[in-house]
Amino acid sequence: MTRLDKMIKPELDEYAANCNFLAEELQVFIRRSRGETIEYIAEMESLSVSTVKRILARIQAKIERFQSRK
Repeated sequence: MTRLDKMIKPELDEYAANCNFLAEELQVFIRRSRGETIEYIAEMESLSVSTVKRILARIQAKIERFQSRK
């Protein structure tokens, strides 16, 4: 799994611009890239932990698809 909190800003910007994230996915992507925990994101976004994990799985899949096209 790609560690969002270990990416540099140009990488994060590239993924945000090119991975077609839904609004909810983008919000979780941004929060996770700041190093926020899954539990904290769930609490702040009024989501369950399992929902945040599902969103992160969708984000990961989109990033992997984008990387495979490079």
